[in-house]
Amino acid sequence: MKNRRVILFFIMIFILGGCASKLPKEDKNYFKFVSKEVNEPLFDALETIGYKLDDFSEDLTLVTDEKWLSEMYIQINRVNTTCDTIINYDKNLIPKHYEYAHSLLVLSANDYKKAMFVLPNTLVLNPPTTEMTKFKDLIGSASDYIMDAFYSIDENQPD
Repeated sequence: MKNRRVILFFIMIFILGGCASKLPKEDKNYFKFVSKEVNEPLFDALETIGYKLDDFSEDLTLVTDEKWLSEMYIQINRVNTTCDTIINYDKNLIPKHYEYAHSLLVLSANDYKKAMFVLPNTLVLNPPTTEMTKFKDLIGSASDYIMDAFYSIDENQPD
């Protein structure tokens, strides 16, 4: 899961960072939204969740550690808040040529939200195998959608 997040992050930076300076204002505004309000908080929270899950896999007693749980729920809330931002983004502000990419971001956000709903059960069930499988499948699906969205943004830039 870690490698996939790192790859997604660097591809996102490459795609958005390398082309934003040459774009019309509405495209720049959308890139700013994707970069600042989606990419940064979402990947930061997912990375932290990944590290916490790694710790949990080595020490199952962490599920009883109030500080660890509190930090985990903060990250879950960050993911959900970011996903709500994507889902509720004003459709009138999306450049026409990025509408498909945004629809993929919405699909990704929906899967991330489902994964965050499943995650608490993953932590408290023993053994957590079924819930963990569901969580990993949702994270994988969300990651695939977001990658497709980033590629679509890159492919649909105006000349």
